[in-house]
Amino acid sequence: MQTKGKFTQFLLLFLIALTPLLGLPEMIDFLSIPVTVPVLYVKLPKDILIILIAVLNVFYILYNRNYSKRLLVPLFILIIFTLFVLVLSINDLQIVIAGIRWILPVFLIFLLYGTTIDTEFLNKVANTVSILILLNIVIQIYEMFNMPPVWGNNYFGLTGRLPGFFSQASPAGIFGAFCFYLIRYYGTLKYNKIFLMISAISIFLSMSSMGVALFLLLVTVHFFIKSKNEYKLLTIFVFIPVLFAGLTNLDKLTGREENSTTISGSARIAVLKEQIVSSQFISTKFGQATNTSQNFVRKLDLDNDSFVADSFYTSILTNYGYLFFILFAMYLFYLAIIIFNSKNIPLIMFFIISMVSAISIIVSEIFPMNLLIAILSAYFIKHKQIKFHK
Repeated sequence: MQTKGKFTQFLLLFLIALTPLLGLPEMIDFLSIPVTVPVLYVKLPKDILIILIAVLNVFYILYNRNYSKRLLVPLFILIIFTLFVLVLSINDLQIVIAGIRWILPVFLIFLLYGTTIDTEFLNKVANTVSILILLNIVIQIYEMFNMPPVWGNNYFGLTGRLPGFFSQASPAGIFGAFCFYLIRYYGTLKYNKIFLMISAISIFLSMSSMGVALFLLLVTVHFFIKSKNEYKLLTIFVFIPVLFAGLTNLDKLTGREENSTTISGSARIAVLKEQIVSSQFISTKFGQATNTSQNFVRKLDLDNDSFVADSFYTSILTNYGYLFFILFAMYLFYLAIIIFNSKNIPLIMFFIISMVSAISIIVSEIFPMNLLIAILSAYFIKHKQIKFHK
């Protein structure tokens, strides 16, 4: 079993290290380099490896008597609901496959519980993303001078909203925020502070409103929680105005056009409102609210009702229906109470950035954030820092 754990660790680190290669087709396209890279050949190995990790850990759970029985309850509920909506949606097989790809990283949270996810492994993950964010900022700087201004210009009149090795600027900014988190709490490299600065600069080069918002939360909330009780009231008078000023001036901080963040947020709210009206009690549309289904529609010319959800919460509501969404929201509320009462700063900050980033992207489909969230969740559960199991 120990060998299995080490092999899973190797696969996880290998997958994370592959992140720049997985973004190669988009990066080449942005830079107008005349090389055709088949997207399927680049992306498919990642999905195969994730499935392999999931299968390995399923076998571990089946043969391990020490697996938490309380953890089996939410896992069992997730399995039952997934099978139910999958069967109800089976008439559209390709979209169902998109749904499976969308929810698999969520299953990994429970499946990785049996793996050796310890602090030493998180140190390795943090050190790996330190190198990745360094590589990403090098690519971003190159893009700034050589990429057409697909999403406009920055303060200096050069190409703005730089995606690095991602398909869009928003995932690049969110990745920078997750790197900042991991490096701050688990990084062990000699020049850790430099990598923190690189992460912050990369976020601002992406000009991602969500990336900057997460960075502000990581800095201000950490400072507030860590301040001594006798200074808490004083800190509030500094903390709240700074955070409010930052979050209400994201366009200025990112160098985007005025009201860009408001327009983007309004579009997501409009989609959510539409789904609140049209969603079912138990969904027969499993997989429609996914990025993968949109790719299938474009490349295979499919005729279905899939749409751009642009939010993990909207995708949960559409793909599972009202009943599961309500249970999911109640479970998150329950977790929030436990986590904020724990006074565990890394755990609290992880919960905040995971939940907030899920507002603007479908986190379960954006690599490597989906894998990082699964790893960190499994770590906190395994080491009883989320104390809802034996």
